[in-house]
Amino acid sequence: CVCPQVNEIYHDQSLGAKINVVLVRIIMLGYGKSMTLIERGNPSQSLENVCRWAFLQQKQDIGDAEYHDHAIFLTRQEFGPTGMQYAPVTGMCHPVRSCTLNHEDGFSSAFVVAHETGHLGMEHDGQGNRCADEVHMGSIMAPLVQAAFHRFQWSRCSMQELGRYLSYDCLRDDPFDHNWPSLPQLPGLHYSMNEQCRFDFGAGYTMCTAYRTFDPCKQLWCSHPDNPFFCKTKKGPPIDGTMCGNGKVMRTFL
Repeated sequence: CVCPQVNEIYHDQSLGAKINVVLVRIIMLGYGKSMTLIERGNPSQSLENVCRWAFLQQKQDIGDAEYHDHAIFLTRQEFGPTGMQYAPVTGMCHPVRSCTLNHEDGFSSAFVVAHETGHLGMEHDGQGNRCADEVHMGSIMAPLVQAAFHRFQWSRCSMQELGRYLSYDCLRDDPFDHNWPSLPQLPGLHYSMNEQCRFDFGAGYTMCTAYRTFDPCKQLWCSHPDNPFFCKTKKGPPIDGTMCGNGKVMRTFL
C-alpha cells in the first residue's frame, strides 16, 4: 500500500497544514471480482461501480475501528486513458462519493492518490485559478501529475483551497488507536531496490546492472532478465531509506 507515502505528501509544509492519512482497512480483490467493477474504456462507470462497492463495505458503526471516511481503489486493470485517474468532485465525507479510482503503478502512485484525493476539495493548478506557474515545479494538483519524491509541492492555490477540506466534519475525528506501534518513517528500510523495481514495472524486474554509469541514489533504473540491457526508469530516485550504494542511504530533503 502507498498510504505511508501519501501521508508523507500530505505532511509537506507547502500545504500549510498537516493532514494524517490513516489506513484502517485493506480489502484484496481477486481478478474476477475486480473485472466485475472495472469496465474497460468506461472510467465513469468504473468509478461509479467501485464507489458503490466501497459504500457496501462500510461499517455501520461510526465508532468501529474499520470505519472509513474515504475509500481508495487501486488497480492495475486498464479502465481509461493511460495515466488518468478519477474522483467525484467535492465528494469528501459523502457516504457514496468519497472514493477515488487509481491506476496502481508502483510507489510513484502515491502522487496520483494524493492528487485524486485532493480533487475532493481542490482544483487543478492553472484551471480556474492562477497557479499554472507552479505546474513545472512538480505541484501535486497539476493537470498531469509529474511530481516525484525528489521534486513535489502543493501550490499556493491548493493551500488556499484546503479550507474546503477542513470544513468536512469527518476529517475532524481522531482515528488513531494510540496503542498502535509506530511505523518506521523511512519506507526504503523495508523495500530493496529490486523490490521497488518489481512494484514499479512488474514481476521479474530488478535493478539494472548492465550499465555502470547509473547512480542508483539519483535515479533508479530497472530491467527484466529477458532483456537485461533494456533499462526503464520512473525518472526518480529510490524511496527514502533505501540502501543505494556503498554505505549510502537515500534521503530526500525538501
